[in-house]
Amino acid sequence: MSVDTATPTGSAASVGDRYRLLECVAGDPDGPAAAWRAWDNLLNRPVTLTIVRPGGPAAGGFLGHAHAVSTVVHPALARVYDAVDEGDRAYVVSEWVSGTPLTALLNDGALDAESAAGTVARVADGVAAAHAAGVAFGGVHPDHVVVTADGGVKLAQVVGDGRARTGDDLRGLGALLYGALTAHWPLAATGGA
Repeated sequence: MSVDTATPTGSAASVGDRYRLLECVAGDPDGPAAAWRAWDNLLNRPVTLTIVRPGGPAAGGFLGHAHAVSTVVHPALARVYDAVDEGDRAYVVSEWVSGTPLTALLNDGALDAESAAGTVARVADGVAAAHAAGVAFGGVHPDHVVVTADGGVKLAQVVGDGRARTGDDLRGLGALLYGALTAHWPLAATGGA
């Protein structure tokens, strides 16, 4: 049994009798799409839970993309653990990546050339592995790139609607390098041209 995510402020909601919603980190909790920092009660670990409404046929691209991404294993990409369609909503459970978003790092100014190139190269390696498996993200953006406490770099937002193309990712990687070198994002806020 699932509980709707619309709960009073300060109360905890659950999804699928397994995941406790902790904090909405992107989107509108009552809207068509939202990402949550959540807790997996079964495996006792933090996860990202991305919910779209409605589920069913309308969520086909979202769930198909999640299934495709789940086959790609790379240290620069957040892992996808589960994808569920409940009819009125669908959700994908993926790895919660702790660290500092690249956007926050760039608030302090541009990275030096070596750090910028190294950061983007790690993301590009993960994106290339996904492309080799036939998966494109379309969300290569500094908000979605996280630098972990141990210096690792991960693309934390890997779930999309399945409409992205490899060219979208290449444009995003180029913009990511430009942004890392200048501390300015050259594309629209959504990552598009």
